[in-house]
Amino acid sequence: MVRSREQCRGGRGGWLLGLLVAVLPLACGGMTSEDATGDDGPAGGGTDGAALDDGTGGGTGGAPSSGGALGIGGGPVAGGAPATGGDSATGGDSATACTEHSDCTLTYAGCCGACEPVLEAQLVAMNWQAYEDRPLCEVDCGPCEDVEEVDMTRDYFIARCVENNCAVVDVRDDYGACATGEDCFLRDGNECCEECDGSGYIAVSSLTFVGEQACPEILCPACVSPVPEGLSAQCNLETHRCEKVQD
Repeated sequence: MVRSREQCRGGRGGWLLGLLVAVLPLACGGMTSEDATGDDGPAGGGTDGAALDDGTGGGTGGAPSSGGALGIGGGPVAGGAPATGGDSATGGDSATACTEHSDCTLTYAGCCGACEPVLEAQLVAMNWQAYEDRPLCEVDCGPCEDVEEVDMTRDYFIARCVENNCAVVDVRDDYGACATGEDCFLRDGNECCEECDGSGYIAVSSLTFVGEQACPEILCPACVSPVPEGLSAQCNLETHRCEKVQD
């Protein structure tokens, strides 16, 4: 029930005086915002009514107030799923995206080239754009020790476009299968044309990978690469892979 201003001031009927003494705190005293949000927990909605002189108990003072729920600031605003940088249109990472083998090239993982014998883990395949945009290192690389031709491995690795990503490929896996030594031969390097420098030989059984490199239509120079004395290509009968052998 809504009380008028006069009722809040006590009214005029004497018979109401006792009743008003009991209920006045509820009707008009109210509760300040400070009372309702005390630091120590919810504020009470009023105290128990005091007993009157005539022995009758006072009112209960109303049901305890919860003191008001704390203001809800709302759940965190959902900003949506974080935007992904997105791969290239080909579906690969931007540095390795490719559509054909000729999109890819091979470089070293660190600032300095790896020394022979080179391991696959020391090489990185990327597309030409990423290769040209890569930051250049300003460090002094130390010299490598001399290694026998039979132990050199760098030219066994090439860059290939595999499922729209440039990848490092070891030609011995797919182009070095053999049953006998007659299946194997030496080639100077893995480029479209033999390097003819007498270094960087590989032992393989197929040159299909050369034709997959989209080589330009040029005539390779007629040169005779000086094979190191005693070096040959043989078939490892345990692995059935061609390998270089030094007699």
